[in-house]
Amino acid sequence: MTLPERTREVGALLLLAAILGLGLYVKVDVTRHLDPELRPYLSDADGSLYFYTHDSFLYYRMSRNVLDHGHAGESLRAGKAWDDLTFAPKGRPSSPSLLAWVQALAYRVTPSGVSLLAAACFLPAVLSCAVVLFLFLLGLDLGGLRCGLAGALIAALHPEMAAHC
Repeated sequence: MTLPERTREVGALLLLAAILGLGLYVKVDVTRHLDPELRPYLSDADGSLYFYTHDSFLYYRMSRNVLDHGHAGESLRAGKAWDDLTFAPKGRPSSPSLLAWVQALAYRVTPSGVSLLAAACFLPAVLSCAVVLFLFLLGLDLGGLRCGLAGALIAALHPEMAAHC
């Protein structure tokens, strides 16, 4: 491999690392637009931000149940995981969710000082980096280096990818 080819590869890797870093920054730094007066209402006593969407709380609760009970429901009825809080007081069967299990796994592999809430909040940022890498590789295969970098940049900065916690 010649020096110009090696330089091009190193430059592409540096650009990809910068795109990943920028995407991670945009995803994690969601607090920069918050009014300082509203911040206490949107965070707990430790300063950790709450989730913004209802589904995030549902999956957080399901992952807590996975850690506590070994299944996504609050209880078992007829051998099936049962979600007692949805459609209370009757409840409903707990739907199997890969995200709840992935959040529980992410909590287990993070250092012991990290709460499940923090692990669940940062998991979308980590998964979005995986999407950015996938789109880079797909674009690289289909259209070359420029296409791969453009796809990665679009995925990293897309508002829908950057808006959820």
